[in-house]
Amino acid sequence: MKAVSFELIQRRAYEIWEQSGYPDGFDQEHWLQAEQELLEAAPERAEIKVDANSARPLEGDEARTEAKPPETPELAIKPRAKRAQAGDEFR
Repeated sequence: MKAVSFELIQRRAYEIWEQSGYPDGFDQEHWLQAEQELLEAAPERAEIKVDANSARPLEGDEARTEAKPPETPELAIKPRAKRAQAGDEFR
């Protein structure tokens, strides 16, 4: 299954929006176009290397991909901050 990151689609959709002259009301079309372009260019289960200044995938020798397992979010529960009590000093 091909996978493209949310951030990569988001950057490409923004680029399409800019190239289209910043029109209102085409966000879904731009998103779907970006997703389609990137999925067509994506090899199976591989990470796409992109230029930091562009949402377009790199080409040639720069476009080497590395297989990686699907991302799994890590769930971490952070302790609550202690509430200030009357008489507490600020440091």
